[in-house]
Amino acid sequence: MRVLNVIMTLDDVKGGGTVERTVQMTRHLSAAGVDCEILTTTSPEKKSRELTGIKVTALKCVWERFYFPLPDMGKIKAAVKRADVIHIMNHWCLLNAFVYLTAQLQHKPYVVCPAGALPIFGRSKTLKRLYNMIIGKAIILRAAHCIAITKNEVPHFLSYGVKPEKISIIPNGIDIEPVKHSKIPAVPSGPYITFLGRLNNIKGPDMLLDAFIALKNALPYSLVFLGPDNGMLQVLRATAEKHGVADRTHFAGFVDQETKSAFLSGCEFLVIPSRQEAMSIVVLEAAMASKPVLLTDQCGINEVEEQGGGFVVPATVEGLRNGLLKMYACRGFFVEMGAELNVFAEKNYAWEVITKKFTDLYASLIG
Repeated sequence: MRVLNVIMTLDDVKGGGTVERTVQMTRHLSAAGVDCEILTTTSPEKKSRELTGIKVTALKCVWERFYFPLPDMGKIKAAVKRADVIHIMNHWCLLNAFVYLTAQLQHKPYVVCPAGALPIFGRSKTLKRLYNMIIGKAIILRAAHCIAITKNEVPHFLSYGVKPEKISIIPNGIDIEPVKHSKIPAVPSGPYITFLGRLNNIKGPDMLLDAFIALKNALPYSLVFLGPDNGMLQVLRATAEKHGVADRTHFAGFVDQETKSAFLSGCEFLVIPSRQEAMSIVVLEAAMASKPVLLTDQCGINEVEEQGGGFVVPATVEGLRNGLLKMYACRGFFVEMGAELNVFAEKNYAWEVITKKFTDLYASLIG
């Protein structure tokens, strides 16, 4: 079985969780005997090392805002021809359009996994509507199958006109062995809580900071933001300074896996304040570190609270404020909460479980 995975970039600074999902998925499919190839626009050397033995075809990116690839149709046609089935990640990317057109011409089945990207949200709404009108909606409707990563994403496909029987739920997976870390990052003195993700509106770091400020005299914690700036860093710094919490608010920027693991290992708990998220892979990273989480009800994994691994709250400043207080009230049980989340994640989201779902789906499409 030969599978072509299509993703706009392998740069995890810019691509975030979708990149990590694709890399891990490809590695585990390859380990299961699937002949994998990745078609992308950028492939940093570090990611290429993580994909040793896996063919990566990288097209030159001529416009990073929309990951507009140099339309090297020779490379695209060859990559599609080599595949039995094509797996297209994300949605708002012209590389996907080129691959879709090529797959149609070659009569190759493809699946789509937007990972929560289908709703028109954030910047460039007019351009996104135009993209959907010209080709984006057709890419989704003509897919052999659609993959939702949580049940909350199913309505996104239905709104595009996809029939329910063409939708399967296959969640994010996680390596059950946590990353070993030898680095000891420059952490704040005393206990701290952690945010992990890009500093942009959809991830909600501003709501978390506002909730933290409201409780600055009630909580003994510092707040560490891990992740690259995506347009909000200056505003967040200014807000922290204005409200007298700059000395307890730390911005570490993008960190590698080893340093991230060290930060997670040392924190009290993780906070995921997203305004919209199909399924936060960060929840699973916290689980592998055996840390409890506080997350909003927009993260696609509300089972966290049912399993005793943390609390789920509304995606508002007030919701996060109340959630922080609930977490603090349970501080004597963080070890037990983290352990419960770890067991839940290993049972339901280990890549060995998820990979089987992918291979079964691909086999059914190939016939």
